[in-house]
Amino acid sequence: MKKQLKIVVLAKQVPDTRNVGKDAMTPEGTVNRAALPAIFNPEDLNALEAALRLKDRVAGSTVHILTMGPQRAADIIRDAMFRGADGGYLLSGREFAGSDTLATSYALSCALKKIRPDIIFAGRQAIDGDTAQVGPQVAEKLGLPQVTYAEEILDIKDSTLVIRRRLNCGTETVECPVPAVITVNASAPECRPRNAKRVMTCKFALSGSEIAAAPESEAARRAAAKPYLQIVEWAAADVDPDPQQLGLQGQQLRVGAGGFLGKNRFHGSVPPIHILTGSLDKYASFHTRRQEEHANRTGELHGPGSGAGGGGRGGGGGARGLRYRPGRGNRGPGPQPAGGEAGHRLPCGDGGHCPGQRAPRHLAAG
Repeated sequence: MKKQLKIVVLAKQVPDTRNVGKDAMTPEGTVNRAALPAIFNPEDLNALEAALRLKDRVAGSTVHILTMGPQRAADIIRDAMFRGADGGYLLSGREFAGSDTLATSYALSCALKKIRPDIIFAGRQAIDGDTAQVGPQVAEKLGLPQVTYAEEILDIKDSTLVIRRRLNCGTETVECPVPAVITVNASAPECRPRNAKRVMTCKFALSGSEIAAAPESEAARRAAAKPYLQIVEWAAADVDPDPQQLGLQGQQLRVGAGGFLGKNRFHGSVPPIHILTGSLDKYASFHTRRQEEHANRTGELHGPGSGAGGGGRGGGGGARGLRYRPGRGNRGPGPQPAGGEAGHRLPCGDGGHCPGQRAPRHLAAG
C-alpha cells in the first residue's frame, strides 16, 4: 500500500469486572460503574496493537483513538498514546448518556464521517456488555466492508488487506478492500507495553474540558502550547447528528416505533470481501463428515445382533447394545477405540485441527 493510512481505533473505557465486590450492582440491576475501577477494554487493546503494527509497516501512517463517554474516558486515550498512538478524539456530553449499541454506533459513525479514516479497527466486544454489535453496526451505517474476528493482517496490497480470521473451526483468510471496518479477536497479539519515553511526554496530554478546568496548571500550559498533546473533544453538536437518535431517545427499543433503522442504514453497494482459504464449504463438509462418522459407528453397534428383533433391548438373547457417549469416560466393560483415553482429533476443513473438536472418546457399554 503506497499511500499513508489514517487509522482510527474505536475504544471504550469499561468497569473492571474481574474484581467484583458487593457494591458492583445497583438496586436496579445495572453495573455500578462508580464502585468499580475503569480500565481499557481488553479486546480494544488487541485492536490497538493491530493498528500500531499496520502503522509500523506503512510509513507515515497515523493511529488515533475514538471513544465516547464521560470526560474521564480521556484516560484511555492517554494510555493509547503511551503505547504508540498519535492522539485521540473524545465524544462527551449528556446527549450521549444512556446509549445502547444502536445509539452508540450512530454517534461514532457521525464522528467517523468527520474524521474520514482509511481503516477503522475495533475490539470484538466490550466486557461490560459482550454484545459484539458496535463494530458491525458502524460498518453498516458507513457503508463499508467489514471483517470480524480478525487475528492478524498477513499482507498489505495496493488497495486491499489480506486478513486471517479466527473461527470456531479453524481459520479463514480473506482479502478486504480499503476503507474497511475490522473487529479484532482476543486471540490476536497482545498490545505492546507502555513506552517510558512516551509516558513522560504524553502524560501531559489533555482534553479541552481538562484544560478549561485548570488553565493555570503546568499540564494545561504544556498542552496549550503543543498541539500533539491536545486531545480533541467533541460535543454532540460538533458531529452534526440527529438528536432523536442519541442517548435514551435513540435506543433500540424505541426504533420499532420511530422507524430510525431505515434512516441509519446505508443503501448503496458495499465492495465485496473475497475468501482466499478456509471457505465455508470446507467447514460445512467437516461437520457433515463428523455426522457421517457418528452414524457409521452407531449403525455398526446397533446393527445385526442388537436392537429390536435382533437381541439387545427387546431382542432375543443379545446383550444390551453399546451406546456412544461423547466426551465421557469408559463405564463398565467394553472396547475402546485406538487412541486411548485422549481420543482422536478430527481434521479441520483447511487441513489443520479444530480447537475443541474431538472424535468420540469411548464406545462404552450401556
